[in-house]
Amino acid sequence: MTHRRFSSVLVLALALAVPSSAVAASTITTPALGAFGTNRLVCTVTNASPKDVDVTIQVISQTGAVLGNLPVTIEPGEASGTGTGQGPGQGFCRVIGASKGKVRVALCVTDSVLNCLAAVPGQ
Repeated sequence: MTHRRFSSVLVLALALAVPSSAVAASTITTPALGAFGTNRLVCTVTNASPKDVDVTIQVISQTGAVLGNLPVTIEPGEASGTGTGQGPGQGFCRVIGASKGKVRVALCVTDSVLNCLAAVPGQ
């Protein structure tokens, strides 16, 4: 084996050996919604996998400000979420740490008692 070929094989082997935690965390986002009056924005994440998932759930304003932030471990089949105060406001949901294959994400506009009036799914 030549030196060049050996170097190429070594580089490939090292790249494959990098732990998955060194790879950028998966991010799921939703389209934006607006909440006005006493309505709120609530981002909910449901764990659809057979193992616990560690995620950070955020509601982000149209200006990029973090309106809600929740780092959480969600057990299989369970859901968790975070939201904003009363409107007016526009924003979207961002979930960091799990892929679409493991979780389901939804952003709701809720009324004052948290009934979901309109929702969009994570992509």
